[in-house]
Amino acid sequence: GNIGINLTMSFLIIFGGLGFVVIVDLLRILLSWIKKQKREHLSLHSKMVLLTTGILIGLGATLLYMGEMDAVLKGLSVKEKILISCFQSITARTAGFNTVKISNLTVFSSFLLIILMFIGASPGSTGGGIKTSTFATLLFTIKSMVQGKGQVEAFKRTIPRITVYQALCVVILALGWLSLSTLFLSFTEKANFIDILFEVFSAFGTVGLSRGLTPHLTKWGKIIIIITMIVGRIGPLTLALAIAGRRAVKLYEYPEEKIIIG
Repeated sequence: GNIGINLTMSFLIIFGGLGFVVIVDLLRILLSWIKKQKREHLSLHSKMVLLTTGILIGLGATLLYMGEMDAVLKGLSVKEKILISCFQSITARTAGFNTVKISNLTVFSSFLLIILMFIGASPGSTGGGIKTSTFATLLFTIKSMVQGKGQVEAFKRTIPRITVYQALCVVILALGWLSLSTLFLSFTEKANFIDILFEVFSAFGTVGLSRGLTPHLTKWGKIIIIITMIVGRIGPLTLALAIAGRRAVKLYEYPEEKIIIG
């Protein structure tokens, strides 16, 4: 592939997937550095988004390279293998462009792309999915719980409990909707399970990649995919709150009682 085109497209995809908050944060720091003013720092949100984005791109590209060495990438030069692996890792979380035929990918690589599409881009960006900040919040929650901490900590900051609850709700609602969508498509469509799963997660992440099932969807299949794209773009929690409407503020709390988990 052409290095110039690949790098240009990759940069635009990453930039568009970071979100306006992170872009403004980076511009603010850049301007303070140019003007030699007081040193500015990245917000916790920007740090989490940039870290998660970098890890997902690097890890995704590495695993894709390993998964397709003896398949789609076989016979290509090392440069082409790296370009394709990196590009598909980047594009899977928001853009939907492809430099190889997606239906030719192994089940391993297809499932890897499904995970990347599920996570998606970042809040305030052009992408869908549960968002990188949500995924990062859950990882930091697990890390804090394993370390026995009473609160969730990240980069020497404490993440509010309400934010953790919101992250959990987003993931649970997303997985719930995706499970139902996959179940319904398995009933309406005569296709391989991996193709159906890929189609549903691609729609939720508003990615646009497909293993070839899209043109053959039935009427009901298309309706399910359309609704899934809307849910993925607006966000499952936002939709749930909009449907539920405003609730009266409670001026009381019930007593706590422990339950057994795990």
